[in-house]
Amino acid sequence: MRLPALIMILLLTASVATAEVPRRAYRYFPVLREEHQRVWPEGDIHIIAEQINHESGWRRGAVRREKSGVVSYGALQVLDRTFLELKKKYPEALYKVDSPADMLQARWGIRAGILYDRHLWSLVSFAADMRERYAMMLSAYNGGYGWLLRDRKLAGAKGADPDRWFGNVERFSQRSGRNFIINRRYAREILSGAVRYKGLL
Repeated sequence: MRLPALIMILLLTASVATAEVPRRAYRYFPVLREEHQRVWPEGDIHIIAEQINHESGWRRGAVRREKSGVVSYGALQVLDRTFLELKKKYPEALYKVDSPADMLQARWGIRAGILYDRHLWSLVSFAADMRERYAMMLSAYNGGYGWLLRDRKLAGAKGADPDRWFGNVERFSQRSGRNFIINRRYAREILSGAVRYKGLL
């Protein structure tokens, strides 16, 4: 994709940081705090909160069915197949849940999403700094880690720094135009919107 697409993304995300926190979010703050401490206390809770807002609008019962047949559940819209992988990898964390639909309970949906964030965070340790690393984690969460690796490879082939997201990897992809815009907006909107939770969490 070309630079004009990035300009459009910036325009679309310009007002995200000034938006108010949805009233229904406050009900889930205690569970988010608990699960954050339990699963990934080093992670930025404000980014996770904005990720919940972006994924489900703080609706714990959110369900999305894709044309491909995959289904995502809960506050952080974790895919059914991702849940099954997480359950194998982290059985001690998800010992009380048996099916992806259990993520419709706020605690398990938030826990599974934070587990997935933490897992992706460990995979993107190549990022140049913390902000770049969060952006790559979010891109992988939204579009898949395999796509992030392909984007990094293409960026490097074009002379950009594959360890830097902003102004580098974010400019290059072979995704469809729509998927490219969605993926790049995802990282930018969440990182810019996270500031609204400062002082609340």
